[in-house]
Amino acid sequence: MTLPLPLPSQPSLDTLLRQLEALDARITSEADIAQAKLGELRRQARARPYRRGGTGSVDTRKYAIGGAVVMLAGEVDATALLGLFSQTDMMLRWMAEARLARGPQPFGTLLGAILDDPRKAAWCRRWGGLIEWAHRKVLYDASVRSFEASGRTGPNERWRRHPVSDDQADLVETLCRILDKPVPALADKGAAYEWIKDHGGNPAHWAPPPHPDSWSDDDEQRA
Repeated sequence: MTLPLPLPSQPSLDTLLRQLEALDARITSEADIAQAKLGELRRQARARPYRRGGTGSVDTRKYAIGGAVVMLAGEVDATALLGLFSQTDMMLRWMAEARLARGPQPFGTLLGAILDDPRKAAWCRRWGGLIEWAHRKVLYDASVRSFEASGRTGPNERWRRHPVSDDQADLVETLCRILDKPVPALADKGAAYEWIKDHGGNPAHWAPPPHPDSWSDDDEQRA
């Protein structure tokens, strides 16, 4: 005699409702976090031309940290330094190679040995740019994706003739610095929208660089 297999238990209506409430709370919380980050990025964009750092302010702490780095490392490209610090394994490997080649050296000398190499510096700067742009993604989404979602992206939309917004100006400046491009003269919000969409959303600009292990032996000898 074959006994019927027990049917899997089904969650009760109350359980389903509790699960839906928990999911809704989590989605709301994540949306609040994104909105809070967007608000802070917008505040920074508006404040950039007038930024002042009082005692204990975030800007003052950033300046202090930056000053400590400058004392150790000297005048270095901040984006390249960010990229190098973010890729810990490569930083340690290159530091060790420089240390073995030169003997005991100050941190700044070893760092300079890495960033003085054009290919290594470009690789680090590429990674730094990716990280900086990822930090701006919420602002980018608000500036570009919201227009796309609205369906109001036609060439004759009235908003296109409005002045360039603070969001857009901050994104253009950031993109130009990261991509090493001159800041364009953008007449209005429509022109800024198209420029930001082309440079901020183009995957060719934001592909991670090839890992140094893929460089050829000849490249490594020149490095």
